Amino acid sequence: MTHRKNSKNSRDAKADVNPAKPAKHALWLALALAGLLGPLPQAFAQDAADSDDEVVELDMISVIGSRRVSPRSSDTDSVVPVDVFNISKEVERSPQFDLAQSLQFIAPSFHSTRQTGADGADLVDSAALRGLGSDQTLVLVNGKRRHSTSLVNIFGARNRGNTGTDLNTIPVLGIERIEVLRDGAAAQYGSDAIAGVMNIVMKTKPGCEGILGYGQYSRGDGLNYQASAYCGFQFGDGGHAAFTGEYLDRGSSDRSPGKRIIGDTAVENATVTFDGNLPIGDMGGLYLTAGFQQRDAKSGAFERTPEDIPTRNSALLYPDGFVPFINGDLEDRSVTGGFKTQFGDWYADFSQSYGYNRFDYRITNTLNASIANLNAGRSPTEFDAGGFAFGQYTTNADFSRYFDNYFQGLNVAFGAEYRKENYEIFLKECLRVLKPDRHIYLMFDSYSLLTLGSIVRK
Repeated sequence: MTHRKNSKNSRDAKADVNPAKPAKHALWLALALAGLLGPLPQAFAQDAADSDDEVVELDMISVIGSRRVSPRSSDTDSVVPVDVFNISKEVERSPQFDLAQSLQFIAPSFHSTRQTGADGADLVDSAALRGLGSDQTLVLVNGKRRHSTSLVNIFGARNRGNTGTDLNTIPVLGIERIEVLRDGAAAQYGSDAIAGVMNIVMKTKPGCEGILGYGQYSRGDGLNYQASAYCGFQFGDGGHAAFTGEYLDRGSSDRSPGKRIIGDTAVENATVTFDGNLPIGDMGGLYLTAGFQQRDAKSGAFERTPEDIPTRNSALLYPDGFVPFINGDLEDRSVTGGFKTQFGDWYADFSQSYGYNRFDYRITNTLNASIANLNAGRSPTEFDAGGFAFGQYTTNADFSRYFDNYFQGLNVAFGAEYRKENYEIFLKECLRVLKPDRHIYLMFDSYSLLTLGSIVRK
């Protein structure tokens, strides 16, 4: 390869030709062709516009990255990159059933993975932008802040130490489009928008539609069922009401050669959402967005082998080892209500949002090794291991006005926000172990096993 390169240079040197002249001729030729061909697309576009009797106006707008309300701004007006995805079309072409996995294959810089062997993180698919933590991506629904999950990712999870928003609590059929700002927006939205912002716009069109889905891996596991329905109604002067219901049953999969389970978590979701708007004459309009999901999920933990006897296993109970299962009962609910109005050329938006996410653990096919080894292999094999919950209240007042005659367009926006958050950890099962001379009391919470004390019997 080096010899060929040197021989080419030697031929160029022997030719003794000035390379600037051919380059100059090529440049003039390219400019001439560009001048001849440049007007052609405009001419064709003009002919096409003249031949059409009806002009089609695009109604896809973007509010993310800009607080401009009126006149309506398109996504090309934003100074930062904003991707707009028509979810209805993408769902028809995608084999994925949930929102996080659907975006994984269509949205640049968006990342969501299903984990295994990461305890509670197996039951909630975290999502993030630009490879940063999931709690550094702000998620909005109809322009309003969405609450995060109550799960703190630990124990080997990909987003260790982070909490994020569970996108799979929103049914895909109820979404019109998703706007993704793929740039840091902390100056505008706060420190939880370092990676970017996602705005999920709910569907409002009239009519009803439904989806039935079925899928399975080629190895025969991972069986998926989906049933989803949407109905939208319009009334009055611009009012609407839209309902969406979804049921998803995702079977587990396993790609481990041993007892340990490596694959998809078994998940069963039941979700309902509502989105509505009620105009009030010239005053403005009321709006309401609400959702509820109940999820039951099950994932395999790390295998306890015979080598774990007696620290994490009992020879009398599981002599060949076992795989404990982490069962999660998750509840997610949200509601956002508000009032939009106009004072002269000023637009105002007053809203109140509430979000709640709860996670309860139930461990099955397991044991308490200390109890089993002290009681001849007798130990409970199922425990109610506690849980946690996160609640968020957000109050907003936003004002904006657009000035056409200043600096070729000037938008002024300001507002105020009050947010209250509450986090709880629940203690659950209290287990009493009977021994000949004492009672031992144990209490479980979501992260640890607490020995509360012992009482000596007399």
